[in-house]
Amino acid sequence: MNGYGLLNSIADRTRAQTFDSFLDHAREYLASRQKNEAGVIAGVVFEDTVRRIAITHGIDESGKKLDSIISALAADGVISGVTAKRCRAAAGVRTKATHAQWDEFDIGDVQATVAVTDELVLVKLDGEA
Repeated sequence: MNGYGLLNSIADRTRAQTFDSFLDHAREYLASRQKNEAGVIAGVVFEDTVRRIAITHGIDESGKKLDSIISALAADGVISGVTAKRCRAAAGVRTKATHAQWDEFDIGDVQATVAVTDELVLVKLDGEA
């Protein structure tokens, strides 16, 4: 691994730890049944995670919509088709939460967003080079 690869690996692991901290806050909100707050935090962490995975795998994410990045990750085999479907659902929660469309998602949707984000951070940022 060259020096640049090592720095990227360290940066990815540091980011994964930061994301886990943010997701802990989302989990706390979920435990308190505060889905709106949890949805905003989980959605933002989800989007940043997807964009970082794209960058790590050489996929240009700059200026692209989240759905097209998810499609590119699936097309390149970075994530499976089933994971891509789960990611699209999480992207929907992110959009609804960040646009204060509170009645258009429920606590289960936020829990699923946290779960897929946890999986992506663990497998694609923290556990995979």
